[in-house]
Amino acid sequence: MLKRVGFKIPELWDPKFLDSLPKRRADEVQAVRPGVTPAELAKLRDELIGLEKLPPQQQGYAFERLLQELFSLYNLAPRTAFRLVGEQIDGSFQFDAHTYLVEAKWQRQQTPEADLLVFGEKVESKSTWSRGLFISRSGFTQRGLEAFSTGRSTNIIGMSGQDLCFILDGEMSLTDSIECKARWAAETGGFYISVFDLVRGGMQRGS
Repeated sequence: MLKRVGFKIPELWDPKFLDSLPKRRADEVQAVRPGVTPAELAKLRDELIGLEKLPPQQQGYAFERLLQELFSLYNLAPRTAFRLVGEQIDGSFQFDAHTYLVEAKWQRQQTPEADLLVFGEKVESKSTWSRGLFISRSGFTQRGLEAFSTGRSTNIIGMSGQDLCFILDGEMSLTDSIECKARWAAETGGFYISVFDLVRGGMQRGS
């Protein structure tokens, strides 16, 4: 069962703390999609924890590679980072007939409102059916979350490092989490809801 983690970044990402978390047996993992094995998720979870041990200048690129592996695992046809005139896109993937542009931030500071606004404008400047997924290791500032929940339409959803840990622990599949986050955004106008709250609230794909 999920337990609310009361630690703040960087304590949440301390390798000793992460290694101490209970790991589920293969027969206990329920929230994975067909074709995705607990062993594959566990491998990526260990890689995610191991990013903290890399030199700082290597962590961001390693994080992007890990996300590409995760998207490939779920058959989301990921595309690696690419550059357009005047802007950089960290990647993209396909899910439920939607193209999602990806922004990935591996930093100790929470992602501020300004970064969310820039990414939202990037996505909005593309086709009308484009969506965005902003993945931030340390989550998002309260001001950033409020900016996307007070009368502003949103075309992006957020995912935190804690969300990734729960996904790789098998609490909810990646595809279920994306669909539930997108549905929650459509229903509430909010940019971000945690995987913890989705699972606690009983939200699963199709529910």
